[in-house]
Amino acid sequence: MLFDQLDKRLKLNGITPVGVIANYSSFVGNLVYRKERLPDPVLASIEIGRRGYEFHGQYVKKTFNMRKNVVLDDSKKALDRAALSLEELDCSVAFEGLRDLYYKLKKTKTQVRFTLDDVKRERVVFSQSDRRRKTEKVCFGGLAVAT
Repeated sequence: MLFDQLDKRLKLNGITPVGVIANYSSFVGNLVYRKERLPDPVLASIEIGRRGYEFHGQYVKKTFNMRKNVVLDDSKKALDRAALSLEELDCSVAFEGLRDLYYKLKKTKTQVRFTLDDVKRERVVFSQSDRRRKTEKVCFGGLAVAT
């Protein structure tokens, strides 16, 4: 029902929804975008967004070269980011592509996901009574502590 309502609202506003394959999105998001220090669902959604952008550019508008990188981006940049994430995880695995890395890490049972409790961010907060900026340490799933 949620999908139907979303589809209906998009079409009413002249937007054509495009479905993308979600395979490996959480895994790729957690490795390639790990430096963002965001929780697993957010990192996966960044990867889903990249896939939609690539699909639209390659197959709908045809402004991108056909590279077959919609589901798994095996570009040098993505593989380098994944290698940096592996260093952060103290995991040394030789891999040829993201699919190869997925199965190798699955065998070793290496945890690559950022949970909500693992994520710590800073944000700028404005108060109505105090016009100065305050930086707040935020721990998802916990209390925020002002600094």
